[in-house]
Amino acid sequence: MDTHEEYTKLIKERYEHLAPESYEQQGYYYCALYAPYQYETEEAMLAYIKQNPTATLKEVFDYFGEITPPGLAPGDDGADLLED
Repeated sequence: MDTHEEYTKLIKERYEHLAPESYEQQGYYYCALYAPYQYETEEAMLAYIKQNPTATLKEVFDYFGEITPPGLAPGDDGADLLED
């Protein structure tokens, strides 16, 4: 199992049931599920959730914010933002 499969499997197992609780929880869940792949931080996120098996969904979301640099996603040069 590669990192992406293992990470998404763990996130779904631990937190998928929380997504329907509220709009806020749903946002935390989808961010934790999809954003680390897009920002190339899945390895660090996987290590975090393995080391912190009782972390709340909010804590996982907050950790992603701590390790993800602000600005554009990796490989995005922002050219689409300059179009009129």
